[in-house]
Amino acid sequence: MEAVVAVYEAFFALSWSEKPVSGPTLPLGIGPFESWKRTTRRLLSHTLPEIRRKAGNEALAEVMKAPRITEWLTTERDDLSAVLRDPATVPLVEDLRRHPVGTPGARAVNIRIWEGAGAADVLRFAAARRTEQQVVSEFPTGAPDTTDQARWLRFNALSLQLAMLIDQTKAAVFKVQLVRQVVQGNSLAALLCVRSLIEHRALAVWLPNQVGASLDLVAAQIQAAGTLPQSAGLAETALAKFLAGQGKETKEQRRSWIMIEQGDVRLAWLNLRNVVEKAFPGDNRFARLYALSSTAMHARSCRGIDLLLWAADMTTSAHHVGLLVLERLADWGEEMDHLSAAAIASARLEHAAVFGGASAAPTDRIAQQVFGHFDEAFVSGVDYSGEGTKENPFIIGSHLEYYTASYTLLGRLGIDVGTSKRALDHDTSGDLCDRWHAPDREYWFKAPVHRSEAGSKQPGT
Repeated sequence: MEAVVAVYEAFFALSWSEKPVSGPTLPLGIGPFESWKRTTRRLLSHTLPEIRRKAGNEALAEVMKAPRITEWLTTERDDLSAVLRDPATVPLVEDLRRHPVGTPGARAVNIRIWEGAGAADVLRFAAARRTEQQVVSEFPTGAPDTTDQARWLRFNALSLQLAMLIDQTKAAVFKVQLVRQVVQGNSLAALLCVRSLIEHRALAVWLPNQVGASLDLVAAQIQAAGTLPQSAGLAETALAKFLAGQGKETKEQRRSWIMIEQGDVRLAWLNLRNVVEKAFPGDNRFARLYALSSTAMHARSCRGIDLLLWAADMTTSAHHVGLLVLERLADWGEEMDHLSAAAIASARLEHAAVFGGASAAPTDRIAQQVFGHFDEAFVSGVDYSGEGTKENPFIIGSHLEYYTASYTLLGRLGIDVGTSKRALDHDTSGDLCDRWHAPDREYWFKAPVHRSEAGSKQPGT
């Protein structure tokens, strides 16, 4: 947000920024700013039907039915308002700015945020702020050195969480803005929103993959009581590129996460074009649309002469591109792919930090398993105990990350977790368990409700 403010302040400081354009001009027919409610109504009742009516082929008309966009825009915007009022959630959102009582059009939860945001957006924004506060509180002077393994792992786990929450929040804002620009017929602004949204999605795909790949290398190389191998730097570098990248003369405040504890600024530079190419390789549609929107960004298309001579064609093209991107971004299944990858990578970092890193592992095998390297078969009495029944559930060893290890154990027992149902239940002792319904039987795993406290009682310690 500070970067956006700095850019606009610099622009309006230019001597010519607010002067009227000299010479002959031609209006582009871009309408005035409208309320979000009116904007979405126009998109659904006018813009989309008009695009389908003028579509040159049935395939385009079918795509422009835009079922995911329609579902997103017609879902009640206060869909999680009850959650925001829940006493457990109040501490997360209590310091957010509020609308004055009685403000026209204010949402039921009354939290002041961008128009068009839903309660889920409020929760993500609040979670991003809380995670940032955690980073600053736990690491006030910046990133620790890799020699301090547990703290380094914890710092990067929080950094990954913060990066993903920031990316989701910024993408949510741009999705709302893209809807506005499509409805207003602002072809240049729509293409700029498209470019930014593709970059945000690319980052959300690329970053967890980079961190996960780095952890895989670390897990295969780590030794008991040893230092982190050089491959750990791949994860830190990727996170630093996302969070610490700033201009040389930036006006942004220097947060602790762009510093290292020795007092220096973390050097980071992110090549977004490379990120997009890695996230969307080959003939991926997003790669093609990114190249198209980049031509507008770099003034190779959508120039004044283009808008003057072919305004209607430019608007139609921007409509198609913008709606294609929005439809894909509204696919919750695709979004879950990279969110799941991020959650898994963060859990691996967090688990290794809580365990104490390789320095707390008695053997190389256990050190590697702490970081998620499960190539060898699990050993009963070392990696887990129990029989997986309600009377005697599996207990995963404290050196193994519970969720990844439980999935791995089920897989080695021939169980397809993708087709098996999981539910929370209590075993015969009253302890909370994950109960898996498999074709042959049920499999019970004792849930790590208080993992740090129970670690000494579990196998492998």
